[in-house]
Amino acid sequence: MGLFLLLVSEQLLGSYQDIKNLSQSQTWHGLLDFKDDDLEIKDQSNYLSNIDNFSPYDELIKTIDEYKKFLAGNSSFFCIFPSRAYFVNKYFKNLGDLDLNKCKEFQEWSNYGKIDSISLLYVTGYLKNPASFFGHTLIKFNSSTNDKNNSYLLENTLNYGAETGNDAALPYVIKGLIGGYNAGLQSEKFFRLSAQYQEFQMRDIYEYRLSLTQYQQNLIVSYTFEMNRNRYDYYFLSDNCAYRMNRILGVGLNKEPMPKTPWKAPIDLLIGVNDLQIVKDIYYHPSQTTRTLSSIEALNENEKNLYKVILKNPNEISKYKDQVSNNIKIALIETLNYKKLKQFKENNVEQLKQIDENRKNILLSIDKNKEFTRNKIINTDVPHKINRPTLISYAFTNNKRFGNGHSVRLRGANFEFLDIDNTRLGNSEFVFLSPTLMLYENKILLEEFTLFKVLSLNDLKTNIPDEINFSWGIDVSRKNISDLCYPCNSNQLKGSLGKGLYVNDNMSIYNLININAHQSRKNSGNISGSLELGIIYKYKKIKFHIKHENINFDKTDIFDTEENSINIKFNINYGYDFSIKYNKNEFNEAYSINLNKYF
Repeated sequence: MGLFLLLVSEQLLGSYQDIKNLSQSQTWHGLLDFKDDDLEIKDQSNYLSNIDNFSPYDELIKTIDEYKKFLAGNSSFFCIFPSRAYFVNKYFKNLGDLDLNKCKEFQEWSNYGKIDSISLLYVTGYLKNPASFFGHTLIKFNSSTNDKNNSYLLENTLNYGAETGNDAALPYVIKGLIGGYNAGLQSEKFFRLSAQYQEFQMRDIYEYRLSLTQYQQNLIVSYTFEMNRNRYDYYFLSDNCAYRMNRILGVGLNKEPMPKTPWKAPIDLLIGVNDLQIVKDIYYHPSQTTRTLSSIEALNENEKNLYKVILKNPNEISKYKDQVSNNIKIALIETLNYKKLKQFKENNVEQLKQIDENRKNILLSIDKNKEFTRNKIINTDVPHKINRPTLISYAFTNNKRFGNGHSVRLRGANFEFLDIDNTRLGNSEFVFLSPTLMLYENKILLEEFTLFKVLSLNDLKTNIPDEINFSWGIDVSRKNISDLCYPCNSNQLKGSLGKGLYVNDNMSIYNLININAHQSRKNSGNISGSLELGIIYKYKKIKFHIKHENINFDKTDIFDTEENSINIKFNINYGYDFSIKYNKNEFNEAYSINLNKYF
């Protein structure tokens, strides 16, 4: 009798080895929140088998048995965990057809079966908030009905984030690094997130619509329904929005798109999804900043001049009735929208009233009898076409004072001036966790360690009137005070402020005033300052960064120097390139050849 039952079981369910293989799949482990041989959610109510000494195989066997009860109407387990029902139904169809219509909460979550596709959203980095330097990723459920009615703003969007209680930037970074926050998935309508990111934070959104099978979509939709009830430990670098979106997509794809590195950056996920060739379309949702700049750039020189005149006193637009085109009026409206958002964030009530009055006057002046088609903002560049954020670089250095040396540099994340990235607004760089080791005279030295560095030149092609776009930067690192006392590393905190100027599509120039607080070495004192002048130039795939810096110390002048440098980078492709660097000051002269690999 036992042999007969075993034969019947294998006919219905497949062999022991088949079930064993399924229990070891990425999808099954993902659905169970089983990672590194342990459960992420240690809640017995989430599982059918005992969570002590948990076995994905035992859980699958019990899930199959529970599935039979569910089909017979004797269980409600899969109304709470529908993804596991889809998984069992996929591989054990002989058990019967799956019907989840009685699961009201899940039906509401899944929009009653009207979800036709799934998108991965990428929100560009926001250099005014440390929580957003890396960018942000979300998932959106799309309905063809909404596409036809142009009501995509009503689509459900899933946002994963830390529950910070509105902590300031510094506490956020500290708690985020040590896992001091809980995090969870929140479902919001796209219009709310669009307002948050595109309007208030002025960040562009790129929508990557994915090509998935119905089964893959069912798994992702149902797993996020389950995930919505859980809370996870949040880690700024490793268990963040990108990691969780990666896990969600992994259950559907049976493979996680992101590389297995200790840190997880949103751009890694975007590149990984593209590499899997599952991107069907890419849609661009421009920010209010982009819309404003685009409307100004659409004007010819005469229109720009008149636009600036009217912007100073919009109430007098009637004086120029016959001269003001609809293009000018659109640029005025977008500019006032931009200014309104800024004043709203600063709670300037009187300014808001005046801006609304100006907007009304301009809107009423638009000639409805004239045919007018507003230019659609199209961005042909996409964010995944960049150098990957993680870098390993080998350099051979010839140093006039110290001889030859070899160094290896790691960059945990994210991008630098000369990296390929045509979606950044102006020249900027953001480096996180970057040590450089130098082999010199059979000694291994820590040449430099950058914990955190951000520098934004704000060298915009078009400026919004009355906007002051300063260049600014912060650099927290450990490096040499001077070649005069090499090696003499010290901890340093540098702040930069200045101005960047767009010259043309290939060149920008800038100047910075740098103030550096550091440990004293060789009686150097704790403060130094410098005046920095630089040029960034691009010729086809070659980029140049030429810099002159005049450095002065507060306590002594023995380390004061003028330094000139040039960095030439030959961008071969997104995965690897090489660069040549030259540096000369009053104490030393050096050049290096760098081989760079990105992953």
